[in-house]
Amino acid sequence: MATKKIIRIGIFVGGLVYLSIAFALPKQSDYPHWDFNNPGMYKKLVKIDSFINKNRNKNYVAIFDWDGTLYNEKIPLKQYSIGALRAGQPAWHIWASYHLYDPKYPNLFPMFHALDGKGQIYLDRKDDYLEGQTNVKVDDYNKFSQIATIEANMTPVQFTTAVNGYLKLYPTKNYVFYPMLDIMQHLINSGFHVWIVTGSNPYFISVLLRDIEKNIYYTKYRKYHFNLGSTPYNPKLGHIAGNMARLTVNHKFSMIYDDRYTTNNLNQLYVVEGEGKKIVLERYIPKREKTPIIFYAGNSGGDYAAMQYVLSQKNLNTLGIGVNPQGTLKQLKEKYFKKLIFVPVKY
Repeated sequence: MATKKIIRIGIFVGGLVYLSIAFALPKQSDYPHWDFNNPGMYKKLVKIDSFINKNRNKNYVAIFDWDGTLYNEKIPLKQYSIGALRAGQPAWHIWASYHLYDPKYPNLFPMFHALDGKGQIYLDRKDDYLEGQTNVKVDDYNKFSQIATIEANMTPVQFTTAVNGYLKLYPTKNYVFYPMLDIMQHLINSGFHVWIVTGSNPYFISVLLRDIEKNIYYTKYRKYHFNLGSTPYNPKLGHIAGNMARLTVNHKFSMIYDDRYTTNNLNQLYVVEGEGKKIVLERYIPKREKTPIIFYAGNSGGDYAAMQYVLSQKNLNTLGIGVNPQGTLKQLKEKYFKKLIFVPVKY
């Protein structure tokens, strides 16, 4: 990797001693989708880049949320409720409801192949309920555990094939947050062990990541390459923690929520959201990684507990990024103003 541009500032102390202080500046080739001509954004990037350089090649762990942090969570639907805004996984469910009996995608959401032929209606209604679009409120555990098992009786291969079909209508290039992908790529290039901790299904996210790696360029001649998980996803090896179902003995998705990421000594029920994300960072990832987590990027109150956990660690150089921050996440800025950077990203 080429040497970064260095600015040296000379300071005379008492007319006798000269101190030379070096500051490394970010390179456009590391952050090709950042606007270096925007003073406010560039100032934030200088701080981010300095943090990465100070901690490079030490195998530290960096965590990213997915929806609203790396990927647009306000995707206009092209079917059903046209123009309504949904995150990527709900948009996938809506797409799937229109292809339940499509021979190109065998065994798609088989639990909704109703005898009366109204599976599309039932799946759309189910998604409305789980996304809070009806008169009935749903708590986090019910919401995420039900979403995780909605693909029951599909195989991971069938699931992957269908998600790739969905991406033909909703290509990742239209919905990624390019500046944040640049940061994730540069962290990986700098020796960080990167994880995605998300409320979405890791099997779903792994297909999107693979599509990004196949089709989107990081620089003019080089595509993004994260290597966070295979497709179909392998939870034992991948670096994506989220809400998914356990597999049956026939290697199909079951109706059982897979709680491997959120198990705890008190046998309390958590999903990968809110306090559950903190449990992932406290209990699961340390089983797979030998070095501390020093970086977290999120966007909402669902990231509050995890963000605070990372930034509150003592004797560690930590950094947090809030992407278009909303909800209670914004409350952390006052306490961690030196460690938490709020980054606006265009949808």
